[in-house]
This record gives sequence, C-alpha cells and structure tokens, in this order.
Amino acid sequence: MKCPICGHSVPLNSDRCPDCGYRCRTDQSQPQPQNAVPYYTPPNQVKRPKGCCCALILLIPILLTIFGVILSIMSNVLMDFSGEDFGIHRYEEEPVPEPMPGSLPAEADERCFTIQNGAVTFLPDRWNGERVLRVPEAVDGELVTMLAPGCFRGCDSLTTILLPEAITQIGREAFAGCTSLRGLFLPQGTEAIGPRAFDGCVNLESIYIPGTVTQVAPGCFDDCAALLYLFYEGDYEAWNRLYDEYINPYTTAICLDGNYYQGAGS
Repeated sequence: MKCPICGHSVPLNSDRCPDCGYRCRTDQSQPQPQNAVPYYTPPNQVKRPKGCCCALILLIPILLTIFGVILSIMSNVLMDFSGEDFGIHRYEEEPVPEPMPGSLPAEADERCFTIQNGAVTFLPDRWNGERVLRVPEAVDGELVTMLAPGCFRGCDSLTTILLPEAITQIGREAFAGCTSLRGLFLPQGTEAIGPRAFDGCVNLESIYIPGTVTQVAPGCFDDCAALLYLFYEGDYEAWNRLYDEYINPYTTAICLDGNYYQGAGS
C-alpha cells in the first residue's frame, strides 16, 4: 500500500507512512481474525430461529385453556367444601315430604298369619311373594301385640316389613335370616327386643328404635354386617345401658341428644 500524501510504500504491519507519518489505515482496514464477527451483516444474511417462536405462539392458547380448566375444577372443589352444597344442609333446609294418603301398602291377608295370645307368626307359604309386607293390626279379631319367636325367620325375599302400632315385643329370632331386609322401623310402644332378633340380617342397613324400649337382648344384631345407622330415640347413656355389644366397625348409633359413636357398642 502507498501513502496518498508522499507516495512511499507503507509496510503491511504498520498503519503510518514511514516517511511523512500520515496514518493510512483505520481499525476497519486492519486485518481481522478469521473467526471475528463482522461489524455489519446485511439483513438477508442474519440468522433467526424459526421453530421456537412458532411453537411458543401455538402453545400459549393451549396453556391458557389448561389453566382455565384447572381454575374451574378448583372453584368447584372449594364450593363443595364451603358447606353450601352439602347434602346435610339441604336436608336441614328443605322440609321432609309427608307420605301421601294411600301410599302405604295394604295390610296382608290375615290368612298369612296365625296368632296366639297376641303373638303373631307369619306363614310364608300363604304369601303372594311380594317383597313388601304390612302386618295387619289384628288377626282373627285378636289385636297383634307381639312378634312370636321366629315370626319371620328365614324369609329371605322380604325387603320391607311394616309393623302395627300396637307391637310391644319382638320375639327371639323374629327376623333371623331375613337376608333381603334393608330397613326396619319399630313402632312407638315397643318395649323389648328378644335375643338374636336380627341375627343374619346381612343386608339390614338401618333400624329405628323408639325410646320406649327398655330391653335389648344380647346378640340381637349378630351378623348384621351391613348395618350402618342405628337411630335411638333416647340419650347416649340410656342406649349404652341397653346394649353394649359391638356390632361392626361401620355401625353408627345416633342418639336423640346428638351424641353418636362408631361400632354401636362400647
């Protein structure tokens, strides 16, 4: 390279003329390393990532949708636990519907029973096979006041048995082996429940015992594996005195004073 001022040659490793001292090179004219990044790259030569930005743009609405679904689920869960939608609240607030007139089944034919001194016994061979049975108030003109020992024993097809209001005693094994019986309401005035009265009622889920009961015999609820709720119209201490045997780990005895306990026996 020659100096533009004096015309002398400028060495390659120098940026000034050795004769006049004029600076012939600038930083841009100096040799650049092989891997050096150029000071300016034309727009058509700039490299931009192509796939990442497009994928991110496509993922944004998907992520927003997922986030919205999660918020919806969480809001529903929080509402459930807020107590507003619990069934117990609806049960307390909504009035219990009264049974419509004529909704109870007709009394069974008296010929399906025998009676002696007020104690009635069921004769399944004379029954029409329906799964709901209503015991008549009287048989052969005699008031039904007791279920004789073994009254319904082995009647495995009956799911519901309605008892007359005059019943005072449930005899020994009166419902033993009634494997289809689901629930039972003992009428007011019932005083005594005999030994093993519900033995083997494997599908009995609930039973109501009035406060007039003064005696519940041992083994009354043997093999009642499905009994979940035992409602007693009395306080906790009274039931504990009546029956202190263990039933099953799922049975809850609910007493009139609001106390309850698991196992129904202590």
